[in-house]
Amino acid sequence: MRERAAQVPDRLQRLTDRLDEEAPENCLGNGATVDEIHAVERELGVRLPESYCWFLREFGFTFWPEFIYGIAHGKSPGMRVTWQAAVERARVTPPLPRHLVPFSPDGWGNHYCLDTARWNGPECPVVFWDHEQSENQAPETTHGSFLEWLEDALEESGDEEEGAADEDAVEGEPEVGAPEPRPGRQLPPGPRGICYRPPHPGAPPLDRDGSPVELHLRNQNPAGPVDEILRLDHRGTAKYARNHPKSSRKLDAKGSANDS
Repeated sequence: MRERAAQVPDRLQRLTDRLDEEAPENCLGNGATVDEIHAVERELGVRLPESYCWFLREFGFTFWPEFIYGIAHGKSPGMRVTWQAAVERARVTPPLPRHLVPFSPDGWGNHYCLDTARWNGPECPVVFWDHEQSENQAPETTHGSFLEWLEDALEESGDEEEGAADEDAVEGEPEVGAPEPRPGRQLPPGPRGICYRPPHPGAPPLDRDGSPVELHLRNQNPAGPVDEILRLDHRGTAKYARNHPKSSRKLDAKGSANDS
């Protein structure tokens, strides 16, 4: 049974109750202490917004409704925000600026991040860091706060469940719109592939560090195929140019990240 943080406002309590009630089994952490949160801030070198600190106190990390990095006791490093930030800052292209804190991957090599260079009282905005853009990109602001982002993630999760039910009801009807990209290579089990099964149906498998396996459109072709790939094989500084020929030409022309 998770220990609860005391004295939380109604809006936060509603989110806490909904996560507790709707999350699949074993998809929520156990929460962190104030001292542990301060230690994370020191290691990251930034101040963390109030709503993300509430999340850390209540849950620590989650696998649902999205993978949300945080403080993970006794878990693989992949769910620790400090470990993820260190990798994203130093071992991939484009490197993440120090004022951005990656807290949730989108599955394709991009991250939702806390922009700790901009503040509105106790909160900072959430931005979308695009791995196919340069390190000098001005990332898109998606939400005014982590709390707003989490509320949207919960709503989208509910919409997806309703959509799946609708699809079951109209099975056999042709879909309208652009075709889905065709599937490509799948990673095998083992140290250089998938080491952990998905924490819940619909979630990606995990690598040996406990990080979600990424997807990549081969040769950046929208039609696919879509390959499963490990982060450093996908975006590591030695592999980026091979996997992202279109982005690499743009980056080299701007004199930014060079991935030789």
